[in-house]
Amino acid sequence: MNKINIKFVMALLAASLLLLTIGCNKDDNPVGGTESKLTGSWKLTEATINPGTDSARVFNQTLLQLAGVSMLLDVKENGTYTFTTSDSSGQSTETGTWSVSGSNITITPDGDTGETLPFNLDGNTLTLTVAALEFGTDIFPAILKFTKQ
Repeated sequence: MNKINIKFVMALLAASLLLLTIGCNKDDNPVGGTESKLTGSWKLTEATINPGTDSARVFNQTLLQLAGVSMLLDVKENGTYTFTTSDSSGQSTETGTWSVSGSNITITPDGDTGETLPFNLDGNTLTLTVAALEFGTDIFPAILKFTKQ
């Protein structure tokens, strides 16, 4: 009788360990993860542009408004985005898909190839490092800071 009880207990223990192992797998997309925190509308509030001189130029929200420059990034949970830019030459809208891998975001405009950018998410501030930003008629490397709306 003792042998049956020990076998039963061992089988029960093995089954419990199996269920515990299956139930405790790391969630590939945990609630509250980076992807979840990225979704929403983001407004450009600061741009640091490096024209290749000794000092970078920082444009805060007031200077961006005075220059007539605005950018709004709408990141959707389904992996798509809409990016609307406005400046003195008018308004343009770009749509596409996005994905995150570590501290990089890949943005792929519809009908175009993707671009992978380093990013940092700190509370309601999203910082993107862009290798080439068109600013007026010139193109410069830039750091763009967006605030969640």
